[in-house]
Amino acid sequence: MSSFKLEKLPQDFLTSWGVNQGAIDAVNAETAKQDEKNLQSAINAGLFRKVHSVVYDTRKSQSGFVRFSNVKVFQIVDDGALIDSAPNDPYSSVVILVRDFPSTVGDQDYISFVALPDGSYSYTVVP
Repeated sequence: MSSFKLEKLPQDFLTSWGVNQGAIDAVNAETAKQDEKNLQSAINAGLFRKVHSVVYDTRKSQSGFVRFSNVKVFQIVDDGALIDSAPNDPYSSVVILVRDFPSTVGDQDYISFVALPDGSYSYTVVP
């Protein structure tokens, strides 16, 4: 299936289908409204990431980003969330810190997300 912008189609073709400038303007207005709604939904869902003053749209594949699927949140901490990036491996835990985490996620949750690796982090385990 293919789609074309109405402006790209020949005027005589559009006229033969009863499409006039008013209809084209209405379609363009509705498309712009839907695009704005989709953008706002993506923003609300946290699909944009700001790293080093650059905003990334994670709805598209981004260079350097890593996808984590069904990983376990160990603990929410002041700097973000400590994540077990290998929760299905009974012999080792690979803990990572994810900054700027949504407040809707809690300890022991399983989540999926994309992130850009940004260096090392040190923490102390208190028994």
